[in-house]
Amino acid sequence: MTEPADLSTPLAWALRYAEAGWHVLPLEPRGKQPLGRLVPRGMLDASTDATVVRGWWSKAPAANIGVALAQSGLVAIDVDPRNGGTETFEQLQAEHGSLRSEVMAFTGGGGEHHVFLVPPGAQLNLPGTLGPGVDLKANGYIVVEPSLHPSGKAYGWEASSNPLDGVVPSPLPDWLRSLRVRLETPKGAAPDKPVDPQQARDVREALYVLDADDYQQWVQAGMALHATGWGHAAYAIWCAWAQQSDKFDSAVSRKKWASFTDPEERGNGVSVAWIFAEAQRRGWANPAAMRPRMHTTSTEPPPYLDDVPPDDPQELIKDLGPRLPNDLVMTVGDLDAKAGAMTWAVKHLVPERGMGFFFGASGTFKSFLALDYALHRAYGMKWLGRKTKQAVPVYLAAEGGAGLIRRIKAWHMDRGMIWQDCPMRIVTVPLTLRTQAASLRVAIEETGVEPGDLIVDTMSQTFTGNENSNDEVAEFLRVLGTDLRDALGCTVSVVHHTGHAATERPRGASAIIANIDFAFGIFRDEKEMLATMEFVKIKDEDRPQPATFDLRRVELGHDEDGDPITSLAASQLTEGGLSEAMKREALQGRGGRNRLFLRLAQNGMAEKELRKVFGDEVDITDPEARRKAYYRSRSWAIENGFVEIAEGVVIVLKECE
Repeated sequence: MTEPADLSTPLAWALRYAEAGWHVLPLEPRGKQPLGRLVPRGMLDASTDATVVRGWWSKAPAANIGVALAQSGLVAIDVDPRNGGTETFEQLQAEHGSLRSEVMAFTGGGGEHHVFLVPPGAQLNLPGTLGPGVDLKANGYIVVEPSLHPSGKAYGWEASSNPLDGVVPSPLPDWLRSLRVRLETPKGAAPDKPVDPQQARDVREALYVLDADDYQQWVQAGMALHATGWGHAAYAIWCAWAQQSDKFDSAVSRKKWASFTDPEERGNGVSVAWIFAEAQRRGWANPAAMRPRMHTTSTEPPPYLDDVPPDDPQELIKDLGPRLPNDLVMTVGDLDAKAGAMTWAVKHLVPERGMGFFFGASGTFKSFLALDYALHRAYGMKWLGRKTKQAVPVYLAAEGGAGLIRRIKAWHMDRGMIWQDCPMRIVTVPLTLRTQAASLRVAIEETGVEPGDLIVDTMSQTFTGNENSNDEVAEFLRVLGTDLRDALGCTVSVVHHTGHAATERPRGASAIIANIDFAFGIFRDEKEMLATMEFVKIKDEDRPQPATFDLRRVELGHDEDGDPITSLAASQLTEGGLSEAMKREALQGRGGRNRLFLRLAQNGMAEKELRKVFGDEVDITDPEARRKAYYRSRSWAIENGFVEIAEGVVIVLKECE
């Protein structure tokens, strides 16, 4: 990560956390509860969106910063020395193994947070506490630097453990992942009423707006939950919320819960309505206000509730499904702000979280051009001369992956790049997306990757039904939009064929063009290895002039019989009629500047000599451009392990194949 010019404000810190993929939320200044007027759903509103983050801290510049753990793929161990945490922490390590992470912070309350990475796709069933003074937080959030504790003391990363310096949290220890601690069931935890899943979700959201440090609120919330009659589930929801406080003690919680059955503490009229009212007073938007009233006779409990309490309260507080957003009905000002926040995968061409088509007849190289787009996005390289936003693409190669890997290799080799470093993810199963899109989403989420693009190649291999039916095609696109684009927060591009007669539009129903943001038609020159891309639709933007690509044959190696293995690589033609690859070769010599650098680098030579011969050979007349070219190739060679530069001397580590 690049060191910013300024980290003097909470906003600057919050943006850096978000850049690192940590979901942040604003907390009360010098407090630990979510700032309800900005995040009405508490930690569930946490975000990595820089526009959203700027909006929060522009309205509350002094707000503390919280990091939502589950959304960020993190787990934190909270050590509280005041309750014997130091002794417990050392004892646990002596018995099981290390509990220390590369990322560690000192809390404003005098304790420590050890932050660990959760393995992608891991199914955790972790205990909420590991012993006196040591809590394990898998859900919920932690307060991070430069926030201020209510005591006035600052939270801070240990000097060598700051994640903003590029330090990566350690993986969660295997012994801890396999640990199971069954909670002692407090008196009065047996359920006598079925849980209302919708109300349980609302209660959980409202609780995270309240202050778990406030003793009276803690007691009132406990009594309100106890009054629901949900037993284990109510107790678990209460404990999971209370763990946000440094004062949380599981033994005290069990004792207090049991006391709610006593006549002195029963019948005082406290119900979950108190939780909702208190949260609304702090700015929480009650979703029940917009939800249509429904009557039900179902008494079936939710699937997570059984006769025996599970190992951990977290198992009882799983999200129970989607619901309508709080900003369903917007003002004109809200709409203007939302429109102004639009971002681009490719500037003024492909919107982020958009949906579109690459279409063309058979043999027009449409898949090669779709791949060219995806790989430019993967590296954040300009595409068609336009700025792109770097993101990991997922390519659904429904017609098989053998041909795709050759195309990926050829694209990289044509540019002098290392194909093994490609961040793209591949799916080679021809899924039926109208019914299997949700399964694909889950599989992608379990990798831990947050994709920026999903390329579906092709529609014919993933769509079952009548392509000429507007209803069936519209339903297919709705599934792609809801289960993949919206759920993953990515752009979806579909590779498709043209109509048999009308080659200027995608084959099939008119619903295709009507329901997408962009459509790029691919047409091939009859004699040359050239393909032209025409911009048939770009929503709300001017259509640029067509772009032409040449397809160059690249030799990848030889098979067992000695015959060459080849594939094609697409490269856009420049105004002078050369492709990008041809222009690179004309300016930089065979194989590009990186290969030129490696060819000239000799073990033991002085770097100043290498810089001189590089400048003499590269066909660049401008001295500043020559200097930049040298240092770009130098950085590439070092990063990829080809050379080292030590005290002005070149050390060759490996030869370029």
